[in-house]
Amino acid sequence: MLVATVLRLESAAAIAFGLALGLSACSDPGRGQTSSPSTEIAEVAAQPPPTTPGQPFSLRAELPAGPAQAPIYRQLPIDTSFDADRASKVAAQLGVTGEVSSYIGEGGETVYEVSGGGSQIFVSSDSPLVFSYSANGEPIAGPPSTLFPFEERARSATEFLQAHHLLDFQFLVEPATGSNFDSFSVRIATLLPGGRLYENDGRTPRIWVVIDETASVWHVFYQTLNLRSLGEYPLRPAATIWEDLTGNTPLYGASYRIIDQTTGETLSTRGRSPLPGESEVPVEISLDRVTVEQVELVYFASDFRGHSVNAFPADSPVRLVQPMWRFAGHLDDGNEFELLARAVEVGALEAALEVP
Repeated sequence: MLVATVLRLESAAAIAFGLALGLSACSDPGRGQTSSPSTEIAEVAAQPPPTTPGQPFSLRAELPAGPAQAPIYRQLPIDTSFDADRASKVAAQLGVTGEVSSYIGEGGETVYEVSGGGSQIFVSSDSPLVFSYSANGEPIAGPPSTLFPFEERARSATEFLQAHHLLDFQFLVEPATGSNFDSFSVRIATLLPGGRLYENDGRTPRIWVVIDETASVWHVFYQTLNLRSLGEYPLRPAATIWEDLTGNTPLYGASYRIIDQTTGETLSTRGRSPLPGESEVPVEISLDRVTVEQVELVYFASDFRGHSVNAFPADSPVRLVQPMWRFAGHLDDGNEFELLARAVEVGALEAALEVP
């Protein structure tokens, strides 16, 4: 099982491709396809002793030993001076030139549409960059006539995004398992120090590339975040969270959800991500049996799709992007389990919020 690892494609051609493009391919956490791990991004601690009979949790993964500290970030506001001329420049970057029209989006932002040469793009911001692109202007009605393996989809997506200067950050290419187009798309995860940016809803990743029957890019859904580091803060070891989870110690600053193994929909959820200034309430876990197969550090950011980050003051706690320990696995019925637990020490979020 994958434990906070970055996986590389193993065939000779894929390895050469990975070296040339900096592509890292990873099994989807807790779902679907897997590969053998080759490069670790965190040291791992020794395997803890098996859980005692009667405990709902068993561990089939190694607990990361680090990192010892990690940054907390703040989401910066969207640049509201974005206009039609800047939208045209974004469209030209994707090779789309033509007439520009606009409408008001769900979050009250102006969305610019540019069509030309059969392609179409909708752009709502260039700082951070947010757009959706269609190579032929047709909606996705179903799977293409030919499907390609993950490695080929990853290659097509990465080559396209890099050719259009859209991967100027550390990234991870993953199967889009659980999304509406999982068999013919990939998702791109942003890598931050020690972990990746967590997908709030795996069915609609922030950066999502759909491949057609010719292995060419069909659609791109693209949303980045403008982040500012507020400094690095000590982390609670993953082993400490596991001890709380399997012992009689209340687990504070945590939430978990049960995910349908077929549709990727959240069936139930309890708890909430910690926010500074709020009293933490221990999460109540009432489950018969959970097998944890992956433990990793991720960064949790509030999802502002559908509304605007600008609606919240600059010092709002919901703008914080914090590291969290993610424990993922399955229930006995096959449905997926995912728990996010506060990784920083008590008081760190409050201290970060005070940084101007």
